[in-house]
Amino acid sequence: MKAQHRGDKAPAPATALSEACQTKLKSSISISTFPQCVEELLLNSLDSEPNCISVRVDVSQAFVQVIDNGQGITQKSMLKLGDRY
Repeated sequence: MKAQHRGDKAPAPATALSEACQTKLKSSISISTFPQCVEELLLNSLDSEPNCISVRVDVSQAFVQVIDNGQGITQKSMLKLGDRY
């Protein structure tokens, strides 16, 4: 089955974050519990206005995966990545 994307455009390829961006993320986000991690990932997913969200959780492996078919992150939003709103 072919994945459906908005406008039939393939998503942009993922690229590594700059060291400055990585540092900002590490210093501005504090997630101290597993449920809080899942909640934050779901909230981020909902921000992308998806029509489908998939969540996989394995507490014994400390694993969580959230996949959506939302709009993705715009270039403008990338500049705000890690900031509280």
